[in-house]
Order: sequence, then C-alpha cells, then structure tokens
Amino acid sequence: MALSRVQWGDAGSSYVASGSAGTVLPANVTVGDGVSLLFFVGAGSANTISAVTSPMGTTLTRVNSYVQSSGIQEIECWVLAQASAAAKTVTVTTVGSVNWTCAGTEWNLPITGSDGGLGSGSSTAPSKGISVVSGQAAVAFMFEASGGVITAAPTSPWTDYNGADAFWSWTDALDFAYQVAGSTGTLTATWTTSPSGAWDVAGLIVADAQVAP
Repeated sequence: MALSRVQWGDAGSSYVASGSAGTVLPANVTVGDGVSLLFFVGAGSANTISAVTSPMGTTLTRVNSYVQSSGIQEIECWVLAQASAAAKTVTVTTVGSVNWTCAGTEWNLPITGSDGGLGSGSSTAPSKGISVVSGQAAVAFMFEASGGVITAAPTSPWTDYNGADAFWSWTDALDFAYQVAGSTGTLTATWTTSPSGAWDVAGLIVADAQVAP
C-alpha cells in the first residue's frame, strides 16, 4: 500500500497555552495510522517543547527543531508513529510556558520521520529541496517573519495546506505542503511571497514504517 494523506488540520486561529490541549485533526485518527505534527512556538530557542502527550498514542518523537532566522519563533517537527486510540488532540508543555500551535497530518500507514533540513533566505521566493526515496513523503514547512503574505504555493504535484483560519494560512505566511515521491531524488517546494522578506522552510521526511530504509 502506498503512503497517502488521510486528513489534516490545525489548532485554530490563536496560540494554545503550555500545558493545554489543542485539536490538530478534524476527525479522530484511525487506529494504526501515523500522524506528523508541525509545531510553531512563540520562542526564539531550540527544543522549547519539553513534552508532547496525546490520547492518540505514546509513540511520539521529535524529528527536528529550528529557530526562525529572525530569532523570534521556533518550529519543531514531530511524528506519532502509530495511533493506538481514536482521538485528535495533543497536549504540549513548553520551557518557560511559551504558547504554541500545531498542524497535524494523518497518514494511512504507521510512519517514521526524519529531518529534511532547513532552508533560509530573504526574497519573494521561499524554497527548500528535500531529498527522498521513492514512496516517501516530503513535507515542507514554511514560515515568514517579515509581515508579508503568501501569494502562490508550490505547484502540483505538491499539495498545499493553506488553512481556513487566519493563523495557518497564506495571510499569516505560515503554511506547509507535501509531495509523495514517485522516484528517488530531490523535491523542491517554492512559495511566492509579498513583499520581499526573511523566510525559513523546514523539511520533514515521512516514510512507511513497514518498509526497511
């Protein structure tokens, strides 16, 4: 069975307090599926998240942590390898009680996650190449700190999120996109923003946990 997205969602139009739960999927996850979690944290230091718990399961692992090039916020990518219960929330504890938000993606299989690196720059074209093998999903997580907006997303075969709320959307320049690789190589996601400003794009590689690397 090929890796594919089941559903995705986010914690809404405002930050969630440390120690509180946020709903990151529209519907309960299917037991046995994996979930990737993209966190945006209101702090300028790495590994601000000290704990993530969820009624979905306990197989939660941090994949990477990057501080925004502006030094204002941080992003972290985590994966829930395999859900053991039907649920849709996570509870996050942070160092210094910093607020957080999260977008979740449910995949149709148990998953592993690996770091796809960070791309940074200052322009109107945030971009990141992610090296994958056939069947893996490249997830590009883009954030812009200069007050700009997104005007165009990565084109097909990338699938862009652009949530319905004001936080995870083009208007707030916080977005992500994914592509499942049809062959081994580097997949590059490019957004267009306006005006020109500082940006960062983090990479997450999602793979079927049942396939040997």
